[in-house]
Amino acid sequence: MRKYKYFFILIALFYNFLNAGDLPKNAFNFMGSVFPDFKIDNISLENNIYKVTLLNEAVISFDGHGNWLKIDSSFEPIPETVFPKKVLDSIIEKFKNPKIVYANKYDKIYEKLLYEVIIYDKYDIFAIYIKEDGEMIDMHFLKSM
Repeated sequence: MRKYKYFFILIALFYNFLNAGDLPKNAFNFMGSVFPDFKIDNISLENNIYKVTLLNEAVISFDGHGNWLKIDSSFEPIPETVFPKKVLDSIIEKFKNPKIVYANKYDKIYEKLLYEVIIYDKYDIFAIYIKEDGEMIDMHFLKSM
């Protein structure tokens, strides 16, 4: 039993001591272009998914190649440059000044990449599911603030 205890301690140490140099280059470049003044608070790796927490409390998940999978920026809006133009145009068509604070990319569903986005629109919060070509699949009202 002691062997396993030391094994888990080693894993825990490795898990907690990742730094920016351990990230795939694409992930590092993405953060630099999307969050130009980013400062990393913590990096973890589990099942080949990097989870990066920034000092502004945004959390970005990347695959092993450095492609973003999920962005949760708390209450700060996610920069529009993250989304394909058709996705953004479709969102702007429905909402005047959307503040996108959460985005999740799903692998190809219906032969297209699917985005799940959470939007603050004035006093209301919505969840939207939208294909990469801008077609909205579903929209749910979540709550009023």
